Amino acid sequence: MKKKRNTPRLWVKEAGKYQKAVESFRTLENTIFRYKEKENVQTILITGVERRVGTSTAAFNLALICAKDMPQQKILLIDTDISSPSLHKSFDFPPSPGAIDFFYGEAMLSEVVQESFLPNLKLIGLGGNSKESISPFTRQSFQDFLQFVKKHYDFIFIDSAPWLNSSHTQRVSLQTDGVIVVAEAYRTHIETVTELYHKLQLNNIFLLGSFLNRRRHPVPQWLYNRI
Repeated sequence: MKKKRNTPRLWVKEAGKYQKAVESFRTLENTIFRYKEKENVQTILITGVERRVGTSTAAFNLALICAKDMPQQKILLIDTDISSPSLHKSFDFPPSPGAIDFFYGEAMLSEVVQESFLPNLKLIGLGGNSKESISPFTRQSFQDFLQFVKKHYDFIFIDSAPWLNSSHTQRVSLQTDGVIVVAEAYRTHIETVTELYHKLQLNNIFLLGSFLNRRRHPVPQWLYNRI
């Protein structure tokens, strides 16, 4: 079945066609592996500077390239973007049950974990809508979930909404080991990138790296120093 235009593309499945993008992900992969060895970085949030910069595309392909290049590593990819979930669309599995259903005790973990086309990459979609006005990621069940999956997976990648615009993402980021920021050349303003960087620092959130879509011209030096 042909995917809709707004469904994040799995570039790794067409690596020959997207060689530059795949190599950028491999650079990030090397950074992640280095910090895994040095700092035991395991849970990684991928967030955008703003919407429509390709955050989910970056998250999905980064998880795929890591799973493909490190077949001995167990990898989990989770969708936490409440405003625009897309993991189930790209990997073609039912939208529910998912993470939220598990956090509210409406599904077992075994029911929400989905297979991918790589044996060492598992998936968890967002699932049903939040039943409360507060974030589902404030629940103790979310913290318990992260502690559990860290014992069973080598890397956990978390797709999310833009950090500056989402209290959900801000909450999730406090529970992770590091953040990867996605921006887009010609679209992302330097001021917005700088604001995000300073707020991550203020909250003691570790900036692990970055991915710049459609890169042609430089953005702030701190961003390139991370990739």
